[in-house]
Amino acid sequence: MKKERVIVAIVVLLLFAGLVWILKLRPEGRPPSCKSPHKLEGDAAAGSNLPLTRDELQRRKRMNTAKATNVIQAALNTQITFHGMVVDQNGYSIPNAKVSYSLLNKFNASGSGGTTTSGVDGEIMISGVRGAVLGVNVSKDGYYQIPDESNQRFAYGMGTDNYTKPPPLEGSPTVFVLRKMGEAEPLIHLTSRQYSIPNSGQSVSIDLSTGNARQKSGGLTVSANVGDVEGNGQYNWSYEIIVQGGGISEVTEDFDFAAPGNGYQSRVILGSQALDDNWTNRDERSYFVKLPDGTHARIKVRFYPRTYKNMVVLESFLNPKPGSLNLEFDPDKAIEPGS
Repeated sequence: MKKERVIVAIVVLLLFAGLVWILKLRPEGRPPSCKSPHKLEGDAAAGSNLPLTRDELQRRKRMNTAKATNVIQAALNTQITFHGMVVDQNGYSIPNAKVSYSLLNKFNASGSGGTTTSGVDGEIMISGVRGAVLGVNVSKDGYYQIPDESNQRFAYGMGTDNYTKPPPLEGSPTVFVLRKMGEAEPLIHLTSRQYSIPNSGQSVSIDLSTGNARQKSGGLTVSANVGDVEGNGQYNWSYEIIVQGGGISEVTEDFDFAAPGNGYQSRVILGSQALDDNWTNRDERSYFVKLPDGTHARIKVRFYPRTYKNMVVLESFLNPKPGSLNLEFDPDKAIEPGS
């Protein structure tokens, strides 16, 4: 559990307690008094709607601070019993999956946690622990984790938000999903490499088998045009990727590791205009690439158009076997670039 989330939860509780304290101190039906709190004046001392002395204010402040502290401690000490289930993308249960959990159970400090495993039917049981929030993360060798489906957070001693769900109801365990890996072939993996791209439109050719780049046409080439900064601080920019003698097709599914057999286009162009309301100076895309020699690759490209230094950061997975469409990656079968 990250310390920042602990602090946010505590601040929210303290703000609530502070609001309660303010409302209790303010007499009904009249605004706060501007008179000195040191002394009550005249017959006002005998009435019920009287300005409070400094000592009384301090006493009430201490009392409400103590109440707020008790509320926080009670939230952090909430009893937790959690039931879950681990399945694959087809709904089949996964036994012996690793289950890591974290707890928001300490004041202004990192919480504790632990690990367990799923049962023979994929069931998860976490009990005998306390906290305001429970975070659960499941994993297993041979499976991919899926964002927001393989890890989730649950509110026990505090309210829910965009990241924290209500606890599961009895008899309705929370389902966690892992995606089973397929049979991978040896791939050449280029880890995130940075390439400078001229602003003038001159092409840079990138060799996906070695990672080498040259300013020329042929194979997979990247070019860019970046205009001058305009009065709004924005500028026109565009990138073009061309695969001569092959093709390129955008990836639409995170776990789609099979290159399409057809439907490629020779080039893609993307960019942003200076006057666009949704103007941005970066982008990120994933593509399948069919190269002239009949091999296929999956690439992830981050675009950083700048007027002073234009570049792309590229990661790629190339299957060196001509005609094979399998682009599922296993690090144990990785081929070093250039080998």
